[in-house]
Amino acid sequence: MVCLTRIPCDFQRVCETAEHVLQLTVKEPLALLGGGCTETHLASYIRHKSSSLPASTFKDLGCSQTQYQLVADGFCRSLETVARSLSHDGEEVLTDVVYGHCWFVPSGSPCVSRWSDLVSKCSCGVNDNAEDLSWSFLQGQSSSPILQGCPKEPSVKVADLRALDCFAAKCSGLQVALETANLILDLSYIIEDQN
Repeated sequence: MVCLTRIPCDFQRVCETAEHVLQLTVKEPLALLGGGCTETHLASYIRHKSSSLPASTFKDLGCSQTQYQLVADGFCRSLETVARSLSHDGEEVLTDVVYGHCWFVPSGSPCVSRWSDLVSKCSCGVNDNAEDLSWSFLQGQSSSPILQGCPKEPSVKVADLRALDCFAAKCSGLQVALETANLILDLSYIIEDQN
């Protein structure tokens, strides 16, 4: 394929990628909670699971518990960065410590002790603030692990959800990110800094 200018070539690549995602979605029509909730929930779940691993796991992996926690926390922060990137116009991004879902507080809102006065539903629409939830900011620091998982049967219908993400696209994106991270780690063994 010969591109005379960069813009048509990039546009063609975007269209091809969109078509590929559509084909994957038709082949495997599954959806994940959108609006950053999948990422924040997954980060909370990983933190919870990684904090309770037996010592034999670290021995089998050939690393210390501290090394494992550093890697797990870095991975969780990268997931939370995706959720924070969905914020528009300076919104504050929160996560609840019960379900680990993502909540956006409109910019310019007064700083209050009860965030539930400012938010009605999480960004995907599954959870509402009817419960007395505890909140944590998503600002790059590690947040608290979740206390319980998502309910087996959501209290809302799919049509009432605010945002859904394509499973195939999300899975493909995570796979590319992990492969890229592995490639960078492999390159660090090859390229050695002499400074």
